[in-house]
Amino acid sequence: MISTDPSTNKQLKARGRTVLLGHMGTAVLAVVLTFLIRTVLSEMSQWLLLDNKVLTLILTTILQFLAVIVIGLLDIGLCALFLNLHYNPEAARTRDVFTAFRENTDTSIRVRSFFSIMDVLFYLPSNVLSLWLPGNGLYDYYMPVVLLIGLGMLLHFLFSVLYGISSFLILDFPEMGPMENLRRTRQLMRGNFGRLLRLYLSFIPLYLLSGLSMGITAPWVSAYQQASRAAFYKDLME
Repeated sequence: MISTDPSTNKQLKARGRTVLLGHMGTAVLAVVLTFLIRTVLSEMSQWLLLDNKVLTLILTTILQFLAVIVIGLLDIGLCALFLNLHYNPEAARTRDVFTAFRENTDTSIRVRSFFSIMDVLFYLPSNVLSLWLPGNGLYDYYMPVVLLIGLGMLLHFLFSVLYGISSFLILDFPEMGPMENLRRTRQLMRGNFGRLLRLYLSFIPLYLLSGLSMGITAPWVSAYQQASRAAFYKDLME
């Protein structure tokens, strides 16, 4: 049942802080682990550089597509961990981040493939422009490339908000097919997109402050955000 009296972001973040008490180590370790895997996978898709530009673009795009799928499976695992913290904290383990690799993997891959296709499309213009610029062209067209990358990041972010609860639905309704998952996600987010968007944006000051620590505190901020995101989903479904 969808909540008719939604909680404020302040309340959701308070619940996020509460579930982290006594479990911060597990949560932070999971966030760091997924960050490291995400970083390696993202960098791998950029290492390939062949003489044939068309072949380079094709192979780079394929690598990016596969990397985003794996990153998406890890996101499902993070959702599993933080849902456990809300419903059954003693069962929460760092290894929960690999849940999608062990359970309901087929549906998870099919759902995340849709996200991966969209992600590739968001960044395809900047990838094409960067690859086809001659010699020192990258310097001459620096601003257009940056603008295209920025546009890709913005579209990726908004898309992530719109489908921000899809991973939770995979966990709670494993019998739901990929298309039904996406349809149900859009249905639940109707009228709630702004709420989740504001929740995400409310963490920007904390991430900026984490820069003062050279990013050392970023995993704690991320764990806090993930716990609040799970609180949003819990509030939406109760």
